[in-house]
Amino acid sequence: MQPNNINHHSNIEVCGLDLEFRTVAMDDRTPTGAQIAAAAGFPPAADATVLQILANRELEDIRPTEVVNLNSGLTRFIVAEGSESYRITIDGVRYDWPGRLITGVVLRKLVSVPENKVLYFERRDQADQELRDLDSIDLADAGVERFYTAAKPQFKVTIVVEGTPHEWLKESITYAEVVTLEVPDYHRHPEITYSVSYKKGPGNKPEGVLPPGASTKVKEGMVFYVSETGQS
Repeated sequence: MQPNNINHHSNIEVCGLDLEFRTVAMDDRTPTGAQIAAAAGFPPAADATVLQILANRELEDIRPTEVVNLNSGLTRFIVAEGSESYRITIDGVRYDWPGRLITGVVLRKLVSVPENKVLYFERRDQADQELRDLDSIDLADAGVERFYTAAKPQFKVTIVVEGTPHEWLKESITYAEVVTLEVPDYHRHPEITYSVSYKKGPGNKPEGVLPPGASTKVKEGMVFYVSETGQS
């Protein structure tokens, strides 16, 4: 009789409330919620919540005695201490989150918000809040906290190069781009060198020199000066 070589081992991915996943091994392809919590590092007596991430990214609560079939391919789990949950919605989809606090970066990870979208926290008595990655929302208030995404507004400023205004659609500009705005055929004459300086810039360095190969953030009304310095 041939030995049974069926592999009953499987890997799953687990994370805490930060959604930073790590891979752990399971000895059973049909573990219970308690076994998944143990694999994530929670002792048997711990009161842990286990949430399975479904294909549509919704969360399904797995009870300690409930069996999960890993052959389904759904092998990512959030495991958190405690049994309380807080209801939120993101773009109308309901989630029961197992932590009182949630940050902008975790919300973005939870539903895979693309870079070209902005995340907002809907507020009842004041303007909705745009959520940055490190912003934290307390979910303990009564009711359901609602979040939504929207297209990121297009970046657009007007910069001035040697007295001529130019509409600029990027958040930064390079030395070569500044020179080209003043000298359109700059790329055809790499032997000619230029000095680039600016004023009315952003941040704590509103004035400075932009050397070849460098770039700088831009802001509305930023002024650049370009002067030929000779041939290299």
